[in-house]
Amino acid sequence: MHESFHQYTHNVTRYVRHATGKEKAAIRKELTDHMEDHAQALMDGGFDEAHAIRVAVEAMGDPETVGKALNKEYPLLWLILSRSLLVVALLLLVLLISWSNQTWHQWETKLNARTPSLEAMQTEAGPVLLHPLDLSHPINEDVTLAIYGVGLWQQEDGSYSAYVCSISYPNSIFGTAGDLPFRLLFFSDETPLFHGAQSGTQNNSVSDIMYYISLPEYGIPLTVHYDHYGNTFDLEIPLPWEEVAQ
Repeated sequence: MHESFHQYTHNVTRYVRHATGKEKAAIRKELTDHMEDHAQALMDGGFDEAHAIRVAVEAMGDPETVGKALNKEYPLLWLILSRSLLVVALLLLVLLISWSNQTWHQWETKLNARTPSLEAMQTEAGPVLLHPLDLSHPINEDVTLAIYGVGLWQQEDGSYSAYVCSISYPNSIFGTAGDLPFRLLFFSDETPLFHGAQSGTQNNSVSDIMYYISLPEYGIPLTVHYDHYGNTFDLEIPLPWEEVAQ
């Protein structure tokens, strides 16, 4: 048993005062098994071990709250847990997967910066340093859009190109990312700018796309616009103009 799991189960059973030693041991085993299964599922999805263990423990909730809830309902709750464990475990698993699905895509993008890398990106014009951003907006109650990186490059003809890294992800396991690449438009003030999707990944779980946008002159603002079935919002994207020579 990992020390974090041992400490968590010990802290929970401290508050289950009406249970016998044998019953507390059974409670600790069931909590440990659940955390180990959750951590293993996260590691199978790409988390490192330490990160997966921390998330699995945090997802169980405050140990004092959990312990007091068990103690208050005991022995009725413990009988339900012991005799109907499969039903309870399935309900917990649905809640944990729904929560994990949302945070997984956020953390994966911010920590791993999958496509493209938030380091130097090689283009036909040369390397571009992509700067991390932390912009997000709900597209609707089911899907969130995040802008997590931006870069600038001056072309030989004097014009500029911006590279914008975006990701859309469902807020629960039951949602889909949708066709976001066809819904984003880019503007400078009210002037539409030419753009395209250069690279990325799109499936039902996530749309991770990098856009390139042609900027006709130095210093102009950049706004991303979303408008679909009456759902409209704008996000101003800060561009690192000070790092681009005029």
